[in-house]
Amino acid sequence: MSGGQDDRAWNSSALAASIGRALLASNRPMTAAEIATVVSSHQSNVKKEVDQLARRGLVEVVEQPSEAPRRRGPRPETFALTWKQRDKASTDLPPRPANPGQLIGGQEVVVASADAHHVADLFDVLAGAEAAAKASWIALAGDEAVVAFDGPNAAEPAMELLAVLGAVRVPGRRATVTRVDSSDAWIGSARKALVEANRVSDRRDERTSG
Repeated sequence: MSGGQDDRAWNSSALAASIGRALLASNRPMTAAEIATVVSSHQSNVKKEVDQLARRGLVEVVEQPSEAPRRRGPRPETFALTWKQRDKASTDLPPRPANPGQLIGGQEVVVASADAHHVADLFDVLAGAEAAAKASWIALAGDEAVVAFDGPNAAEPAMELLAVLGAVRVPGRRATVTRVDSSDAWIGSARKALVEANRVSDRRDERTSG
């Protein structure tokens, strides 16, 4: 195992955190294919992420037990949390991401065209792009797909996804969620802002008329 411990790596992407939670819950070594099934991601994306986690000292390659059934060809690698992380991961891992469709402050959201002219290319990007695998959730709203990213580094995969969409000419845009609140709270804020706007407008009218 190369590289030193870097607990912040769990925050590098939603996929990294999902892999950590899967290994912690399983309490046994898992192959990339098994992890991919648990975290609902593509196996190749999981393998890339778990290799990065291994380089950072959070995950290690573990020999399969001798009683494991043999198949033709080389045995797939199995991965587990390092000895240190088995004790630390429960506190170091970030909280689970927002529920599907839930917007929270600080999220990065990419909105991409899913109309008849772009849906095939959009699905191709979602199926294969590494950035898409780091999304917390994806929703379809009319002719648009909404892809949400959580975590302190959410802007990075969002920008990567936007670049990939642009490369295949799928229109898209990115936004940062700055505030999510109840309708009552927003109405209250709007009323306060309106009072202030009217006050400023009245003072301007007084100066103009004077």
